[in-house]
Amino acid sequence: MGERVCAGDLVRVYKGERPSRVRTAPCRGQIKLRIAHIVMHSVASALLTTLQLPVLDHK
Repeated sequence: MGERVCAGDLVRVYKGERPSRVRTAPCRGQIKLRIAHIVMHSVASALLTTLQLPVLDHK
């Protein structure tokens, strides 16, 4: 696969604040898709982590 990229890097490339290190600059639609993909996996991972925590009953 390619180099692992964080959503923050992609946002900066999308805004034009930082040039892309990728050989061919991806179009804005591809960048938005990558950002959405990263965020979706982060949220799903957080939800799975919280679902696996024991529930404490305070009575």
